[in-house]
Amino acid sequence: MDVRESRMGRQRQVARAMAIGLMGCAAACASGGGSSTASTGASTGSSGAAVSSLPDGVIEHTTFSPRLDINLSKMLRRNSGLYVQDLAVGTGSVAAQARTAVVRYAGYLPDGKEFDSGEITISIGAGKVIRAWDEGVLGMRVGGRRRLIAPPHLAYGSRGAPPTIPPNAVLVFVMELTQVY
Repeated sequence: MDVRESRMGRQRQVARAMAIGLMGCAAACASGGGSSTASTGASTGSSGAAVSSLPDGVIEHTTFSPRLDINLSKMLRRNSGLYVQDLAVGTGSVAAQARTAVVRYAGYLPDGKEFDSGEITISIGAGKVIRAWDEGVLGMRVGGRRRLIAPPHLAYGSRGAPPTIPPNAVLVFVMELTQVY
């Protein structure tokens, strides 16, 4: 088997695992917050009191490889627990609910190991991809690059996506929005 066949096999495994993970979390993925807050690890509820959707602060207690260049204090934490950082702001069309987006991406485990990369077309908000992506792409402009840090409940949860993504994994994505229609 040559390198190309091996990579294609790995991509099929990851795609299969993503599909299985999405089916398993479809119900859990139905709700979510969308406003951004500072990276204090807490967000403000409607009463103004600090609330946290991550009782154990899983992202805040994760050790990231220096290669990933993660600095949580420079990122926005959304109510759902998703951390977002615009690396480059685009100037094109805006990604919004019910629109279709073409995204180039790379996914990393906290130790810096890349587990997948490629280009994908997604229907934003349709629940066909992990919730971190549905939520994380919103508001991007074509040409923009964004880093996402997804807690397990917005990614593959306690099931993971074996053999590539372990259970309860925090995931890091770098995404570039190339097209919206």
